[in-house]
Amino acid sequence: VDHADGLHVTARTDARAAVGLVEAIERGKAARDVGVDAVFVEAPESVAEMEQIAAALPGATLVANMVETGKTPLLTPEELAALGFRLIVSPLSGLFSMVKAMRESFALLHQHGSLRGHLDRLVDFEGFAGIVGLDRHFATEQQYRP
Repeated sequence: VDHADGLHVTARTDARAAVGLVEAIERGKAARDVGVDAVFVEAPESVAEMEQIAAALPGATLVANMVETGKTPLLTPEELAALGFRLIVSPLSGLFSMVKAMRESFALLHQHGSLRGHLDRLVDFEGFAGIVGLDRHFATEQQYRP
């Protein structure tokens, strides 16, 4: 892997679920040996499996995928670091939280006909505009107006 261009390469294997942990680790070793920046063995099912992965891949930057309700145990960054995992992703945490909040808000809207009395559950328009960078979008729009 040539790092001259600043590219970061993570090798991911989903072999654990399909053909087992041993094969997943072998694929991780092969990726490490060709020089990838990080190795991502998807879906270890226990701390013991995570320990096996770390023991088998010394020197590799290991990726931990923390998906709530997934197969991999949910661990803190400190616990993951102690196991040897250095790159941690939580790809669905925000989405899962947002979907639950949306369902709850729409249930309240359906039940009460409005969210009056529940505005504390919402971000106001100014807060929303800041989060999505609305001013920046308007500025970009102005650049292309005739």
